[in-house]
Amino acid sequence: MSRSDSRGRTGVIYRAEYGTEAGDLSVDIAQGVAAVRGEDPASSSFVLAEHVDSDAIDALAGSHGTDWRFDIDVADCHVTVHGNGTLVVRPSR
Repeated sequence: MSRSDSRGRTGVIYRAEYGTEAGDLSVDIAQGVAAVRGEDPASSSFVLAEHVDSDAIDALAGSHGTDWRFDIDVADCHVTVHGNGTLVVRPSR
């Protein structure tokens, strides 16, 4: 997975190419949320499964390369997952 953090007008923007192995996408989202919140992913209080079905999120990774987009607002962050393998996490407005 390649990833980058940049600073936008509203704070840190996390961009990554998510993995297609089981569990990768949900882990990548959790890491992105932690990065945007300025937290260490290992000690972050954010738990994705409290907001959305992690198995369903990981199933999206199997649809890699198709034309779709998934958006969710969690933990003061806006998460966008694209079917082309791109994950973007930014602060919610």
